[in-house]
Amino acid sequence: MFQFIETIKIDKGQIYRIAYHQARFEATRDAFFQNEIMPSIDLESRIVPPDNENCYRCRITYGKFIDKIEYFPYEPKPIETLKVIEADELFYYYKFADRAKIDALTEQKGTADDILMVRNGLFTDTSIANVAFLKDDVWHTPQFPLLAGTQREELLHLQKVVIKKVALKDLFKYSHIAIFNAMIEFGDLILPINKETIILPEEN
Repeated sequence: MFQFIETIKIDKGQIYRIAYHQARFEATRDAFFQNEIMPSIDLESRIVPPDNENCYRCRITYGKFIDKIEYFPYEPKPIETLKVIEADELFYYYKFADRAKIDALTEQKGTADDILMVRNGLFTDTSIANVAFLKDDVWHTPQFPLLAGTQREELLHLQKVVIKKVALKDLFKYSHIAIFNAMIEFGDLILPINKETIILPEEN
């Protein structure tokens, strides 16, 4: 039986991007359980913030039904360097609870803080987040991410990023990389692109 997760940001009682999480939740259940009778589930009504003072990572584990809802105090991890890793055989179009293949690639990061994955010569994501690359004051987010995150969908809707194939060979045509996910807001984590921050595959 497949298990999936939704990771949702709750800050001072506010639930972030719940409509986007609800849409992905429903699309995933429809894709994997389309021939089964399923109850309608409203995620927002199931989420009970622990308090209205702090920031939490809400993790919803589900399949046909919701299996559990957990709340963890959110402590961002610093990311200052990324190791480029080839991930040609990795597919993660749905947010599976099983991240073993991603974790295996992450073990190759060496001294870097995280990995930046490339599939068939094109950038996809880090191990935990979507990315966007800055060129001529325009943020380009990869056309084929490993997982289309909820904040990426929101940024596209707001026209703050545009979709583009970003090739490894063109990396240094860009000045900065933004890292963002359900917990990291767009603009909060931006790195300059140079050989110190982005470690290329041939550099160990």
